[in-house]
Amino acid sequence: MVSVLQKLPCTKYKTKQKTKGGCMVKKVMIVLVAVCCLIGYTNYARAGNCDSHAWTGGENCQGDTILLKGVTFDSGRSTLKPESYGVLDSYLEKVQRGAKRYIIEVQGFTDNRGDPRKNMKLSQDRADTVRNYYIQKGIKSKRIRAVGFGEDNPIASNASESGRAMNRRIEIKFVFDHNIIDR
Repeated sequence: MVSVLQKLPCTKYKTKQKTKGGCMVKKVMIVLVAVCCLIGYTNYARAGNCDSHAWTGGENCQGDTILLKGVTFDSGRSTLKPESYGVLDSYLEKVQRGAKRYIIEVQGFTDNRGDPRKNMKLSQDRADTVRNYYIQKGIKSKRIRAVGFGEDNPIASNASESGRAMNRRIEIKFVFDHNIIDR
């Protein structure tokens, strides 16, 4: 973890305060990371605006989730619609950057229509489809995983078609890779 932080330039975080050992931001973040690890608070980067944390190295942030708006599938299937490829490609750079520091978790969700067991399988299959697409684009398979949540965790009411459409979604979550300490 320390080696990742030592590579970050002070100027990127709007500080010119340098010390003999490097950037003050680095030292503060090292202490923050150490304290959070000691107390078991794994989602520490959510405490504020992730973009402002030196730890994140940019937009990607531990616990951060990106909703992939526009990624759609054929009804009841895990086949991507053609317009989804452009959306996936637009997030490719973020996913590549994130995969260097985090495990990328592709999360699939469905609405509440139909059998809950089938929805769980469908959400897993859709997440697998997106995972496989990113693997074909060069993301290492050990850096990306897929998880289906079925109809759990809706972001809108399932009472209307527009709400159900919002609940049928793919999200990408950046999960801290505990093995990065050994790199």
